[in-house]
Amino acid sequence: MKKLSRRDFVKTTSLASAAVCTSAGLGSRAVAADSAPGREDAYQSEWHRVPDRYWTGPNTWANPWEDWQIQRGRLVCTKAARGNRTVHCLTHQLDEAAADAQIAVTVEYCAPKSPNETGVGLVDRIGQFKDKPAQGSAGFELGIRVNDPIDDYRSRLLFGKGLPVGINGRGELFIGRRDRKQFPELAAALAAGEPVRLVGTIRPDQEPGLVQIELAATTKSLPASQSAQHYAVVKKGVPAKDLAGNVALVNNVAPKTAGDKSLGLFAFSNWTLGGPKVAANPEQSFGPVLWTLYTLSGRVMKLTAQMPPLGEADEKEVRLQTKSGEGWKTVATATIDPLACTATFRVSDWDDSRDTPYRVAWTQAFRDGKHREFTYSGTIRKDPKDKPELVVAGYCCFFDFLFPNTAIAGQSRAVDPDIMFFVGDQLYEPVGGFGILRDGDLKRMTINYLRKVALVGWSFRELSKDRPTVWMPDDHDVYQGNLWGAGGRKITLQEWNSPSGFRRFPCYGAKGGYVQPAEFVKAVERSHTAHLPDPYDPEPIEQGMGVYYTGMKYGGVSFAILEDRKFKSGPLGLVEHESVRPDWITDPDAALAADAPGAELLGQRQLKFLRDWVADWRDVQMKLAVSQTIFCNAATHHGSPNGFLVADLDSNGWPQSGRNAAIDILRRGHAMMLAGDQHLPTLIQHGIEQPHDAGVSFCVPAGAVFYQRWWRPEEIDAMHRTGERHDDRPNTGQYRDGLGNLIDVLAVANPPVVRSAKNRLERGRQRSSGFGVVRMNKAKGTLVAEAWPIGVDPAGADAATSQYPGWPMAFTVADCAGSGNPGLPPVVLHRWGNRPRPVVEVLDADGQLVTMARMTGTKFFPRVFDREGTYTVNVMMPEEDHGRPLASFRGITPRHSRTLDVMGSE
Repeated sequence: MKKLSRRDFVKTTSLASAAVCTSAGLGSRAVAADSAPGREDAYQSEWHRVPDRYWTGPNTWANPWEDWQIQRGRLVCTKAARGNRTVHCLTHQLDEAAADAQIAVTVEYCAPKSPNETGVGLVDRIGQFKDKPAQGSAGFELGIRVNDPIDDYRSRLLFGKGLPVGINGRGELFIGRRDRKQFPELAAALAAGEPVRLVGTIRPDQEPGLVQIELAATTKSLPASQSAQHYAVVKKGVPAKDLAGNVALVNNVAPKTAGDKSLGLFAFSNWTLGGPKVAANPEQSFGPVLWTLYTLSGRVMKLTAQMPPLGEADEKEVRLQTKSGEGWKTVATATIDPLACTATFRVSDWDDSRDTPYRVAWTQAFRDGKHREFTYSGTIRKDPKDKPELVVAGYCCFFDFLFPNTAIAGQSRAVDPDIMFFVGDQLYEPVGGFGILRDGDLKRMTINYLRKVALVGWSFRELSKDRPTVWMPDDHDVYQGNLWGAGGRKITLQEWNSPSGFRRFPCYGAKGGYVQPAEFVKAVERSHTAHLPDPYDPEPIEQGMGVYYTGMKYGGVSFAILEDRKFKSGPLGLVEHESVRPDWITDPDAALAADAPGAELLGQRQLKFLRDWVADWRDVQMKLAVSQTIFCNAATHHGSPNGFLVADLDSNGWPQSGRNAAIDILRRGHAMMLAGDQHLPTLIQHGIEQPHDAGVSFCVPAGAVFYQRWWRPEEIDAMHRTGERHDDRPNTGQYRDGLGNLIDVLAVANPPVVRSAKNRLERGRQRSSGFGVVRMNKAKGTLVAEAWPIGVDPAGADAATSQYPGWPMAFTVADCAGSGNPGLPPVVLHRWGNRPRPVVEVLDADGQLVTMARMTGTKFFPRVFDREGTYTVNVMMPEEDHGRPLASFRGITPRHSRTLDVMGSE
């Protein structure tokens, strides 16, 4: 293995850098067949036409999705809280001009609280509280911005702040905290459930660059003499640029601004935005097809269209269409899953020899009997089996502080990967705010998840629509920090919160199993994995949960997609030690003794799959195994710079015997390993019995690191390095991890111990955030691993020197079988010409597979693991003659000096 020089790297990536993805842009957005009502540059809500449902429509975003519903033509907030239940307009924003604008909405007071958990029927309570004052407040927020380099209309949905304007239950109109007037007539109208029209008007003020804001209210029920009065409040001298940004509806403005600590629930209707100061951006709509994910393997194309939470009266069928001449032809239909909100298509005998434009179509049926078709377009790329190099991108661990992840998405477009792997933690429980739901209404619980995962789906949909993309759920995706699946066992909430016996630390998941309802977990996995190739063995596990581990062939590479959480045993009750948590070991001796009998890692079913996978070389030139996390414990400090931890049993370094069994099989297929989860980029050569006798793993950078880890063994007296550092980079070289596993850390991207980030983008860089790339040269049998920090241009002149220290690094498929293992005499091809290269299979004396790999040149040195063994070497073409050997050599040992010659017929 070698660290690539700038010149070598530029040569390696020159073609890829030129092939920048140009498909992102307006062509992928949902396109309506008929225009929205009203002027083209204005916004007008359509809730009065839409069936009852949670989703507020393609032009708006609700915070959070599960607390807003369309009921009988109105948009209703169903949960009372202070100041953060909002609905943003996605397609129209205020610009910096000192110009006119008008923002208006009709509000109705519903109730002080919902009649039930789901909020269904809340709109029917309007007018039932006439004898009591209305509670809470409602209105707008204007000019919502983020004071940060990451400031666009999507980032503002989570982090933006603006100027609140509105009305409270006492009939008080307010603009910010200072400008306010009270009108008893408006208070009476609200309490009676009468519709109150709020109209916010922005006009240029007397001085250049300033505007004034007027908030007026009217209601039809007032006597004619009173309706002529102007119920309004005015704020003057506002810098016009301060109002640039998003506009949102607010249910319950923050108490200090609203002047009312009480909480209430309101219905909103007929929301309009217009005027010269309003910028229209229709391409910013999101939905109804939110994003698509597809895979292509063995001429089977599977695609999932992620839909929003629609209503009972909405259309249930989605159509997959491909370009046919000048028109579109429907090739498959799918029914929307009611919980996961997915429509998944499976098309056999797909023509993988050409790029195929596709679109997903769905029809909105309105309450007035009219219809509108929405489409979302992309391209199913041809299988790049003839392309010399396959570019694989790896992603994981997206906290929300970098949303909408424009830096990584832009970098990825420059790399133009052939296939993308999102290997887990596409979300964390806190992302997007509003917590998680552990029990109660299952539909609402799942909608809570869908909004959180949408932050990643939205960020990368312009890429995933045009290339195969694998999503693999990890622990946080199912709302379970640290998951030992134990074959699908159920954890009750009582068990989850019960004492573990470790210094009052709760049990959480340490006994093994899932705490979220099984149907919730199934919905999460359906939204992540329904588009993957069919499972190797679909037999369900406990609670009727499915499995998705499988093989995928694409571009001449075979991928093993593993579930390294689902079958893993929980440590509580299996591993004895004294520490603060059952999964954290602070005693070195206890860590080395933690390999408990009977503890599972991948489980026997997946090991059987791997044994079959490494032996299948039909139409395969290289192999890559993908898992949620790496097969070792390559972190010494957790959470804080001084948080030293001997061993973390959440890592795939435990149980040690399960770890060894997995990487033993993988080395037999010369498979590289790709993973994430650790929030710490590493490139490691593994060992089982001796250093370097197993393969190479790449833990890709996390997309947006929250919880920090470090690998700093040089500061730990008990951890001893064998040999030298690599290129004198700190903390690299040969070690045993805390669990005793042999590792050679080729590269590590430790974040600084002391950080001084001034904004979110710098915070991401200083936390070692980014993404990874593996360039698999099938013609040469070489691999190049790249670790890209946030914001570095992969096509830039300094790209080779701007990656994390130690990257890019090149190695070979032979390294993936263990560079420290002995080799047999070389297989040499004679008179072979340009024929496809054969596969070399090595069997031991009992006929069991030792190693197997595709030749890339005319000479190949087979790897074995026992220097004293005797082997049979078969040279074969799996695609021809049913895999019968072209040549077979018996009684071969590493001590033989003769070559194993195979004659061709050139």
